[in-house]
Amino acid sequence: MKKEKNNSANYKIDMKLMIKQLFELRKGPTPWGKAFCAGLCAGLPVLLGILMDNFELGLLGGVGGFTYLYVFNETYASRIKKIFLVALTISFLVGLGTIVAPYPWLVILIIGLIGFAGTFIFGVFKVPGPAAIFFILSFAITTSMPINPTQAPLRFIVVLSSGLFAWALSMAGWFKNPHRAEIKAVEDIYLSLGAFCEAIGSKDMNNKRQLALEALRRGEETLSSGVKLKRNKMQFDRLVLLNQYANDLFLELIEVSFYRSGKVPQEIIHRIGELNKFISCKNGKEDKIDIKRLFEEPASEYSRLMDGIYAIEGLINMPLEDIEAEVAKSVRPSRRMRLVKAMDRDSIVSLSIIMCMIP
Repeated sequence: MKKEKNNSANYKIDMKLMIKQLFELRKGPTPWGKAFCAGLCAGLPVLLGILMDNFELGLLGGVGGFTYLYVFNETYASRIKKIFLVALTISFLVGLGTIVAPYPWLVILIIGLIGFAGTFIFGVFKVPGPAAIFFILSFAITTSMPINPTQAPLRFIVVLSSGLFAWALSMAGWFKNPHRAEIKAVEDIYLSLGAFCEAIGSKDMNNKRQLALEALRRGEETLSSGVKLKRNKMQFDRLVLLNQYANDLFLELIEVSFYRSGKVPQEIIHRIGELNKFISCKNGKEDKIDIKRLFEEPASEYSRLMDGIYAIEGLINMPLEDIEAEVAKSVRPSRRMRLVKAMDRDSIVSLSIIMCMIP
């Protein structure tokens, strides 16, 4: 009797847990905005097909909606080329699948080539996205449709139209915030620097340092692929300078982690952790950082680190009109110029070589 009661109680607990998990909303890796737009790109062509009394063609148009699944947090300059090429490729493969559908062995060969080429290109160029899977799916869908090679041009145009709609939707945010990806990349850099600073002196320090280094690398790639627009030139320049200052701050944190065995003071951790919240300010007049100096003693062991933080805070507070002058001051010499200066007889490099040659 007791065993039956226990089983009944366990059954009720399992049912409650199952119902709770069924209606639980979990934070997934895909943002809601992207999920909605992907559904719109796939569903709108189907709806148009129903309204035009051609459901089959509407379903085929939904294949072009796969294009939006290749949208990630890249710059709009990269996205405008990438998504257009994806839309064109998916449309071409739909047309090709329609033409070669009568030849099964050729279909198998082409599917293998699509998988190889797509995976290779996405891997070599480190392009984020689902690689070749939706290219293969687009090609395979048309090979299973009624065989009619004469329909290839029509199917190509239908899929390309829905793909271009996905391309236009992916570029819609450019009008509101053309440097959204660059801002996000710089925010991630400062967020990772804050986590690294907090981890100094702990077992997780090496992992956080590697994550900060990866964020710096991604930020450099993102900013280098961005385009400096005339109407947002100074905002873009601020992001470039913030990335440059972040590299300097990272080097200071590396030095602190090597020469200090204990934790960094909480005031500094909090100061760095707050920096990423101000990156997206569109001008220097709102949401300014209150630059309150810490460790006023000149001989403080963290003085260089704090100087780097003050410089970043000053740059964030700086009006956009003054950014151009700051860029001119912060221009670093090219590698060629550094080599030329190193060959000068008065340079420290030349003097070091001469000193080594003296017996």
